Amino acid sequence: MSNKCKVTLIQLLEGNVYRILLCPELELSFKAGQYLIIEIGQEDKRVFSIASSPLRYKNLLELHIKSSRNNMYTLSTIKAIKQAFRGDAYINIDGPYGQAWIREKSQRKVLLIADRNGFSYIRSIFEHCIMANKSNKIFFYLGIEKSSQMYAKKEIMAIQNKNTNIHLISVIKNIDNWQGKIESFLQGIENDFKSLEKYDIYIGGRFEMATIARDRFIQNKQASSMHMYSDAYAFI
Repeated sequence: MSNKCKVTLIQLLEGNVYRILLCPELELSFKAGQYLIIEIGQEDKRVFSIASSPLRYKNLLELHIKSSRNNMYTLSTIKAIKQAFRGDAYINIDGPYGQAWIREKSQRKVLLIADRNGFSYIRSIFEHCIMANKSNKIFFYLGIEKSSQMYAKKEIMAIQNKNTNIHLISVIKNIDNWQGKIESFLQGIENDFKSLEKYDIYIGGRFEMATIARDRFIQNKQASSMHMYSDAYAFI
C-alpha cells in the first residue's frame, strides 16, 4: 500500500553511506528483514531493505543507502530524499514486502551472511535478535572489500562484547589494516562449520551470491533449503 513519508533525518556515515529516517503518514507494521519501495516517479520505483528492527522506533523506518558516483540508482535516490528533506515535502513509499523475515519462534542457531550490498537486510534481523533478547547463538559474517566499508563495525563489535551468544566474523577480500579473514567469502564460512544442518541461515546480497551459497551449503554442509532465507529466493 502506498504511504507518504516525511524525511526526519539524513546522516552521512562512513563509506558514503546515508542513514535515513522516514516517518510514514499511515503507521506501518513490518517484520525484521522486509523491504520497501521508494517511488521516485510514477514509473520509477526503487527497492531498499529496511535497516532497523520494528522494535527500534515508534512509526519510523530506517534506511541505509550507499551513495556512489558510479551508481545512478542510489545517487538519484539520495538526491530525491535530500530534496524532500530540504523542502519539507513527502517521499512516497510502498510496502512492506518480502518473505525472508526473521523466524522469531525458532530455537535454531542463526547464521547471518551479508556482502556489501546486503548489510541493511541483515542489520534489521541482527538488531531485532538483540532487542528481542534472543538467546540463540548468532554467527554474523560480513563480506567486504575494504574495512572502511564496514561502517557499523564499532556498533556491532560493541554489541558482541556484551553478548556471549554473538560472534562477528569479517571476511575481507583486500588487506586494509583490518583484522579479518583474508579469503574467499563463502569458502571462509564453509571452513568454519562442520555442518549447517541445525542453522537458520539468512543471506543478504547479490542474487548470484545467494544462489551459490544455497547450492554450496546444501551440498557441502547439510543445510536445509527450508531454513535458508533471502529475498533472492523469491525470484530464482
